[in-house]
Amino acid sequence: MRTWLFAIQRNVIVDAQRAQKRLPRLVSGEEADDVPAEIGDALDRLAIVEALAKLSEEHRSAFVAIHVDGRSYADASARSGVPIGTLRSRVFYALRAHIDGEESRP
Repeated sequence: MRTWLFAIQRNVIVDAQRAQKRLPRLVSGEEADDVPAEIGDALDRLAIVEALAKLSEEHRSAFVAIHVDGRSYADASARSGVPIGTLRSRVFYALRAHIDGEESRP
């Protein structure tokens, strides 16, 4: 019985820590002022470029067409000749690859 209770307690702690990691970290106004906006923006752009570079050409082009260019799936499908369902799948897996990559980081 004791071992079972420890296993439950461990699972609750792990779940709480994972949930906390998903929330954005709040910083004070003083900490936010320490990083100039243009540096933060440049770092964001660099992170986006690195994430896009890790994707296959098919996944990258589908993601860029939908989320960067703002096209509808129907429009992107008509322009590329790729079926809408395939585009949805490619965008889903492109986003999933980015999320899985973040979870594996220390």
